[in-house]
Order: sequence, then C-alpha cells, then structure tokens
Amino acid sequence: MKKPQRYCAVLLLGLCAACTKGGDTPSASTLAGGALLATVNGSTITAGELELLRELAPPHLQAQLTTPAGRHRVAQDLIDRELLYAESVKRGLDHDPKVLAGIDMNRRILIATKLLQTEIRKAAQQYYDAHAAEFEQLALSHLFITFGEQRGPMKGPKPVRTEKEAVTLINALKARILKGETFADVAREYSEDRASKEEGGALGRVRRNESRLIRRGYGALLETAFGLTPETIAGPVKSPEGYHLLFVTAPPQPAPFDEVAGEIEFRVRSDVRSALLEGLRKEASITRYGELAEEAPAKTPPHDLGTTGQAPHARPLPQAPVRPTHEAPPEAPAKGTP
Repeated sequence: MKKPQRYCAVLLLGLCAACTKGGDTPSASTLAGGALLATVNGSTITAGELELLRELAPPHLQAQLTTPAGRHRVAQDLIDRELLYAESVKRGLDHDPKVLAGIDMNRRILIATKLLQTEIRKAAQQYYDAHAAEFEQLALSHLFITFGEQRGPMKGPKPVRTEKEAVTLINALKARILKGETFADVAREYSEDRASKEEGGALGRVRRNESRLIRRGYGALLETAFGLTPETIAGPVKSPEGYHLLFVTAPPQPAPFDEVAGEIEFRVRSDVRSALLEGLRKEASITRYGELAEEAPAKTPPHDLGTTGQAPHARPLPQAPVRPTHEAPPEAPAKGTP
C-alpha cells in the first residue's frame, strides 16, 4: 500500500511544478538544472529535479532519494507525471476551477513545509553544535570467542566449549597479538563473528549508543572502547554471547553534521513544530465558525496536512542503555592452545 502513497506524493509535487511552465515563473527543471535524465515529448527531467524534490518533499519521500534504486523509482514517477500532465493539458484540465483551487492549496502546503523544514534544520544544527560529544564515533575492531551452545552472531554449527576454555583461548590469542602478530590477522583466523571476521574484526565507525551493537548486547564493548587509547588492546570483555578482544584503530571524532542531521531532525521535529505554531498562534487572529466553533473531540490530534511527514507529537528516540563492563579474569594459556 505504500507505493501508491509514494507515487501520489511525487505526482502532487510534480503537478505543482508543472503548473508553472508558463509565464514568468521558472519550471522545476529550469530552476533545478543538473544532468539531463530524460525527455518526455520535449519536456526535460533533470537530476536537479530529484535534488529539488529531496529538499522540498516530506521525510518519507526524502529517504527514497538517498539510494540509487529509490532515485530511479522517483525518476520513473517523474516521467509518468509528465505523460499524465501533458494528457491533462490536452483535455483542458489545467483550467478546471477545482484543479486550480487544489494547486493553490498544495502550493500553500509546500511553502509552509519549507518554512518548517528550515526551522527544523536550524534547530538540528544548534543541537549538534551544543552536543557534539554525543555524536563522537571511533573505529573499532573486535575478536570474538563464544562458549556453550547459546545463539551467537556466527551462523551454522557453533563450537562447543566451556566458559573457562573460552577465556583460556582468548587470552592465548591476546598474548600472540601482544608478541607482534597483527590484530586483524589473528581475528581473520580465529574470530567467531562471521559478520566481521573477513574484515579482520572491523566493526566500522561506532558511537557510544550504536544501536546495531546495543541490540546484540555489546553495550559493554562500547563503554570499554571509548575509554581506550588508539592502537591498544583491551579485554577479554564479556557479552551475552561470549568474550571479546577490542582494538581501537582511530580516536573518537564527531560524525559530520550531514551524516547525523536526519536523526537529529527526527528528534527535534515535533518540538520545533509545536514551538513555531505556538508563537504564530499568539500573534494571529483566528476565529472559528460552524463545527470548528465547537470544542474539539477529546484525544484527537490535529492533522498536519503534510507539514511534518510523520505522526503528530513524535518524541525523541530514547537512548539505549549501556551495559556495565565485565572484564574476564586473566588466565594463563593452557597447553595446546594457539
């Protein structure tokens, strides 16, 4: 059911742009520019139009324009829009009073949306500047050894060993690294996390509240990692799935604003909208008539007419709790271990 909604959103924005193809107002393709993507009966569709849509569209549509597949689908929708628009003009629908009234209504919504997006972006930048440490990320690698028969990140048969044997093994592997072998080489050979094994244990750049690791019960790893000096080894650190050695390859640095802007905007969107409207209502003269003069039904949130792109009153995403670190006691390697 989501595809028709997506199509209607693009079609609506397209019709608003298409209706400006005469007179002194520039068309969307002229204003946006960019590489030529297609022509439809002489009308052009450019890469700039996709960027214009990404800037002006509600968040659910913006997300589609961040991937090649999504851009391709939206571009195809723009082609379909041109076909439908041309046929509509042939039939004289561009002069239909209801169509013209609808265009004006949606023009107002689009302009209002732009104001809201501008204020949200400004608030997101202010939040980022004041909380840069919250968005620090570092480059982390780990070497994982499991024990018992519990489910873990490794697919297929799991090695069956006791917890004591797992501690013995991982301490032996740590000793080899400390003697000069590279962390990546030992992780490629022995780590039992198949998701990172081939990359030498690399987990990529992670934040203190990295949800993909928190979900796996790796909160203790994150807490430990952010206390490490780069190029040092820590562990064994226990998680619900086993024991880990950690290796930080780059110090914490704030993620660029553009990488986290969408997340921050989601957090602040509802509060920014509420504050903006509260101020505007205080300055405005509003008189309600007819059914609007009656008290609104209880617990019925106001419809946002597309100015939020999400359910009204969305609240900030809660921070996932970080589990306490559990360091395994050091143990001398047993005979026969690597």
